[in-house]
Amino acid sequence: MICWRVSDGKFKTRYIRANNLDDAKRIFDANSYNPAVIFQPTEETIQAAYFTDNLNDPSYFKGNKTEARKGGNLYIRQWNLDAKIDRIETV
Repeated sequence: MICWRVSDGKFKTRYIRANNLDDAKRIFDANSYNPAVIFQPTEETIQAAYFTDNLNDPSYFKGNKTEARKGGNLYIRQWNLDAKIDRIETV
């Protein structure tokens, strides 16, 4: 499995774990209004942090889970959100 950075070129970027580019495109297009146009394989460790106010759209952080938790808490403070980190998953 390869971790792909997939984007519609405008608004949305997601990190998707898939066997090939076609699978990554299919997964992205199923969850997005705009079609995927940019595909980049990545070797970095990516963490997806899900917040309680929007459990379906994660924020992505590079590094380990501790760094992702720090980044998520900074994001909450920076935007003055009432949300909390629900879970962090490695992509």
